[in-house]
Amino acid sequence: MRHAVIASVILVGIVSTPICVVAQSGAKSGLSPIVFSPDDGNRGLKNAGPPSDEVLDALLKKVEADDLDSEVKTLSPEQMRASFEVVRVPLGQTTEKDYVVHGKPPMIGADCEWFWIVRVRRGKAEVMLFANGLALELRGRVAHGYRDIDVSWASAASVSDRLYRYDGSAYKVVREHTERQKP
Repeated sequence: MRHAVIASVILVGIVSTPICVVAQSGAKSGLSPIVFSPDDGNRGLKNAGPPSDEVLDALLKKVEADDLDSEVKTLSPEQMRASFEVVRVPLGQTTEKDYVVHGKPPMIGADCEWFWIVRVRRGKAEVMLFANGLALELRGRVAHGYRDIDVSWASAASVSDRLYRYDGSAYKVVREHTERQKP
């Protein structure tokens, strides 16, 4: 009798494993959300480091860097490197390195943080997303191989939330919600 019970448990385990695998292959990736929020005890950024040369080069080619005043543009490469902190993250593709980059002064806004999503594929870095807000969250849902990204911002007057989804070529806003705060 005991052998029959053990055999039944093993059989159930063997039969249910493919069902679990099929259930996890949908839009949900099973990846846990990861939150980056400098104003919340530097959440998600405590182990951040400086960007590599390839990541720094990609960041400095973006419009955000071009719009800086002339004084900032005269900073040395090492001073510019110190203006960013990076954390390697799992965006979904295992054949590349993906990073959340957080800007530090002068690479921040007046009332918000600056975030970039950078991927390095075959030694070439590419900025996939620039977003400003107070917090960035890598969501569990995956589209076209990359996680959804939620960016939130708040002030005394309103709260805003933007959801970005990768469409196969770029991250695009798929939902934006702003709510006025009651006085």
